[in-house]
Amino acid sequence: MLFVLRCRGNGPHNSGLITFKNASATHEPLPTHYSVDRRNLYKVGQQFRLTHPDQLDLSPPLRAYLSEFLPGGLSDHGLTYLLLPFMNPDAAQELVWESVRRAHYRHRPSRLQSVFGWETLDGAMAFAQRFPGCPVYELEAPEVFKANMALLSVRTHPLQVSMFAHAYWRGEQWPAGHPGEVEPQWEFLMPAASTTVVRQLGIWSAMWLPLHMEGQLPLEATDGHSEQGQQGASA
Repeated sequence: MLFVLRCRGNGPHNSGLITFKNASATHEPLPTHYSVDRRNLYKVGQQFRLTHPDQLDLSPPLRAYLSEFLPGGLSDHGLTYLLLPFMNPDAAQELVWESVRRAHYRHRPSRLQSVFGWETLDGAMAFAQRFPGCPVYELEAPEVFKANMALLSVRTHPLQVSMFAHAYWRGEQWPAGHPGEVEPQWEFLMPAASTTVVRQLGIWSAMWLPLHMEGQLPLEATDGHSEQGQQGASA
């Protein structure tokens, strides 16, 4: 079932934040998003968990710093990028975006504590083509934040990086009036600790191999094209 997503409020601090407050109270299913399992970590029925700093092999000062920097711990995405043994552009990007979020947008979910999804199965299928053999799952979350993945880059001059990071956390498509706008890639950040894996839908392996809902057996393969539009997602 597809659901219409309505943003809460019209102010700059609410743009892009989508909350589904009544679904659990009325026992209605939560709206779903679609995620590519690039690290083979998802299991049907699983609710994602954060890894607490006490579970990590860090020095006591680093553990204390991480507890203050990201209370509650790290998602798998956060573990991948924040604890690399060296700094690379992707890790630098995550650190910049998190620092801007902590300073100005603490009401937004941290990328380092989130799972990422697409609004449509078609969008997830298109993304999955970059990672052959990775399955696509349907996820449920009571709250998501919609942001333009096309803004994520540190491969430009620092002032533009800062402007892009602020535009991202404001939920903007592009900084108003700034040249070079590209096609948006809307991703949906779902706080990991409240996100559940509903079912596996298929695998991209040279072509899209959908699965039966019950038996999880491959259906007739498709070429990955459908009538759904592409709405994006990250990492």
